[in-house]
Amino acid sequence: MTSIGSVAEGSTIVVTIDVEDQEGSEQIPKTGVYTLLDSRGNIINSRRKVAISPLSASMEVGLTGDDLQSNLIPDTAITFIFEGTYDTTINGVVVEDMNIREESPITIEDIREIPAA
Repeated sequence: MTSIGSVAEGSTIVVTIDVEDQEGSEQIPKTGVYTLLDSRGNIINSRRKVAISPLSASMEVGLTGDDLQSNLIPDTAITFIFEGTYDTTINGVVVEDMNIREESPITIEDIREIPAA
């Protein structure tokens, strides 16, 4: 998954999710959802297990506005989580419904100016 780093509060970003098996070969997932969590584990903006469509070996998810709010806490860290399943072959044996879970931290920079004292 793309490493995001820091973004401005309320901005728009695109998260790229690349799905690969244990050998690094591209895989098209059978299922794929994402979740956004704040640093306390709370769901952000009702983004819990949101289905991704269409599914492909490389997918993009747009986050904007309320997805990227700091809630008045400077440099708030949130987490983008991708979960899915895919089929693969290991040592010549087909294995169905392998689980994949990837997490990417995102720091939300508070862009409001602090008034001069």
